[in-house]
Amino acid sequence: MLKTGTILIQFVFILLIVFTYAFFEEEKNFDYYLSIIVVLQFLWQTVDIYTKKGTVMSVIFLFLLAAFLFNGGEFMVKIFNPRTFVLMEPIQDESIRKKALLLIALSFSFIYFGAISFLRKPTSSTILELKQKDILIFRRIGLTLLLISIGFQFDYLFKTLKVAMESGYYSIYSLEKGVGVNAIPKILRDFYVPSILILFWCDVKLKKKTSGIWIILLFFYSIMLFMIGYRGHAIMPILGFAFLYDKQYRKINTKKVAIIGLFFLFVVFPLIKNFRNAPESATVGDLVKYTIESVQEMAILREMGGSAKTVGYTMELVPIVRDYDYGTGYLWATTSLLPNFFNEEVHPAITHANYAQWLTREINPWAAETGGGVGFSFIAEAYINFAYFGLIFLFFLGRSLVKLEKLADTKSIYIIVLSCFLSFFLMYSRGQFLDMTRSFVWYSLGPYLLFLFFRRNSPQLIYK
Repeated sequence: MLKTGTILIQFVFILLIVFTYAFFEEEKNFDYYLSIIVVLQFLWQTVDIYTKKGTVMSVIFLFLLAAFLFNGGEFMVKIFNPRTFVLMEPIQDESIRKKALLLIALSFSFIYFGAISFLRKPTSSTILELKQKDILIFRRIGLTLLLISIGFQFDYLFKTLKVAMESGYYSIYSLEKGVGVNAIPKILRDFYVPSILILFWCDVKLKKKTSGIWIILLFFYSIMLFMIGYRGHAIMPILGFAFLYDKQYRKINTKKVAIIGLFFLFVVFPLIKNFRNAPESATVGDLVKYTIESVQEMAILREMGGSAKTVGYTMELVPIVRDYDYGTGYLWATTSLLPNFFNEEVHPAITHANYAQWLTREINPWAAETGGGVGFSFIAEAYINFAYFGLIFLFFLGRSLVKLEKLADTKSIYIIVLSCFLSFFLMYSRGQFLDMTRSFVWYSLGPYLLFLFFRRNSPQLIYK
């Protein structure tokens, strides 16, 4: 498909979204027709990306998929339940609800609009590989990070699983969260996934048989998180690994990925939810029955798509309860890279950029006191910083994601950096920028910068 044609089609979808908002006043008609447009737009974007890339293992598609599921899952439910299901039902103000749905729908459009704008430039057809001696340096860094993190990670996993099994899933939110020096174990254990991805990448390049060990360790980590109930956090490292595998080892079969993805979405995820919420007296048969009912009711899409309500809550409160931040929220979030040198009891990044915590205190104070939350959304964060001009920020977000992947396609070592980032970044679709800054700098760029540091005393890096 010609790039000009792609831009035109995306522009038509934007016009249809705005037209639906302007001319359909009745709740049922507006919800239903907007849902059809948003779902068709996502399907078209998926086909367009696959046509251009030849795979769905691309940064822009994975992010759009996560964004759609967490912020637009309810649109899919509405199509199959047009009479009974109401989009963003907790939002009582009808005017705010419609504006929030409009913002969400346009957000998907502007993200891809930004992506299209950069895809118009020519791409490089070659990828530069590292010499063996440099891969060995990077492998030692990965092994060191694994040795540092594995003890803290396994200790956390087994302790958290024990609490979840004994007291229920929601009890894990009452676990003490370390701050300051007490946060060091969490900081170190989060190097676990990047270290495994690095070791797998290096061993594939070196043609070592030990590459299978790292796959086992990665899937063990994800299985443990599934057992605890952390479904989103469990699947993200697998997606990061799949991206790396597709880019550097062997192309992943798209049909198989789709089948596995649907199985996890409609069977595994509901089963885990029912297991963690089931009463002690529940039998295996009860869990299977609840899971079948969940699939029939598309309950997982209702649950995952619930992040959309945080956009509505935010629009209800801003600028009435608090003013727009005019971009300073993103700036404060970057200060989380530094220790608390600001002579404040609480790090200013938490004070000024932790929107999820702020929204929970406003909407559900009890959940805030017990360590729970109502979640958040990158769309709500863009709105709280720039109002509707946040769509421009999302335009450049889409552009940046494509640019990052194009950069990664020039050198193989960049691909592993991007894979490490993806294993954290996809949660941004239901989170906030504050949660991503450390993930990018410490766990993605960090190992790469260590590599550059340790090769300084070696001859200049030579590419094949």
